[in-house]
Amino acid sequence: SDVCFFRSGDGWRTRHDTIKVELSNLSGWAGVPFQCEVFNHFAPLIPQPQELSRMERGRKRQGLVPDFLLEVTKERGMKQMELAELKTISCCPSRYNMSPPLPNNRPFTRAVDRRARVLTEDYHKKAVRVDRTYGGAVEGEVGRVQSMGR
Repeated sequence: SDVCFFRSGDGWRTRHDTIKVELSNLSGWAGVPFQCEVFNHFAPLIPQPQELSRMERGRKRQGLVPDFLLEVTKERGMKQMELAELKTISCCPSRYNMSPPLPNNRPFTRAVDRRARVLTEDYHKKAVRVDRTYGGAVEGEVGRVQSMGR
């Protein structure tokens, strides 16, 4: 396994994308309705530049591009589309250090649990940044991208 050695250049993204493609292949094989790299999900909520060259017209501000849109079965067989992100884990002291300390001084919390705790907050911050940068939202105001992500 290549989990514990140094990856130079763009190796981490390459590994992430390789796993993402394989999950897409497996989802298709299993008949699970999905979309990989969910472009244009948030774009309608973001003001788009009006004056674009002919080459730029096909490109839109995305804000966020989730890895997957999956159809999941909820209670009573109800189907719902859910956004999903692929996260990988590596030996990485900067990502999984013990600062800040965990509640109740629990030093043996799994690294994946530590990362999961802050993941929703990370995406919330990204949505707020997109709303402020492109949507004109001011501090304390819930913008369009942020409200869709709730």
